[in-house]
Amino acid sequence: MVDKSIHLLENHSHPEKRGDPSRIQFNVYRQIQQALDMLLKTEYVARSHQFTRELLSKIHLR
Repeated sequence: MVDKSIHLLENHSHPEKRGDPSRIQFNVYRQIQQALDMLLKTEYVARSHQFTRELLSKIHLR
């Protein structure tokens, strides 16, 4: 992900290498979307583990 960001920065510093602006914008948008999806999955997994721990502790108390 970082490599792609550096690549995008290089494209901006070298006009002759610059790609189609709409394509670059789409790629950045897609990377942001993928990062958000990863964060949501991480949060979901963390919450489900927390839920499982709470459930197990309630079962052990009985």
